[in-house]
Amino acid sequence: MLQELAEDLIARDLQSKIDASDLVQQTMLEAYEDLETLKSKDAVHVDSWLRAMLVNNFLDAVRYFRESLKRNVAREVPLLPSLNNKLADSDSGGSRRESELKRMHAAMSKLPSAHQQILKWRYFEGYSYRKIAELVSRGEDAVRMMVNRSLDRLNQEISKLQDSSSL
Repeated sequence: MLQELAEDLIARDLQSKIDASDLVQQTMLEAYEDLETLKSKDAVHVDSWLRAMLVNNFLDAVRYFRESLKRNVAREVPLLPSLNNKLADSDSGGSRRESELKRMHAAMSKLPSAHQQILKWRYFEGYSYRKIAELVSRGEDAVRMMVNRSLDRLNQEISKLQDSSSL
């Protein structure tokens, strides 16, 4: 029930930032910690208490991403917009796509292994920042910064490869 509610609450532009499962897990953890303060153990009361807690956690997450300028979802730039456009363009041939993918793979291989792993987890496996933070034993903000730095380095490496191939 909480999972469905969380999925319904999350707007499309925040789906890459807020994970419904993370919201439910956070809510259940808080509920477990606050269970003794609950006055009525009636199922209807518990249900509405959990729903309200989930909505509050959701609103906190929205404030975190929408109201903080440096985390503003609208400011995000897609990874390699030129590559995305070329891959989506139906007129571009298979060899062109293959060339772009090879360039992307070559650029990824030039990154330090930690940066490669962070990008793979985030963009290929769809892990949330929280999950990555747990895996690398760092804070979510540190993981966000590492992802941003990794993307910057990846874009630099791709630019270098494009410059060398156009000579």
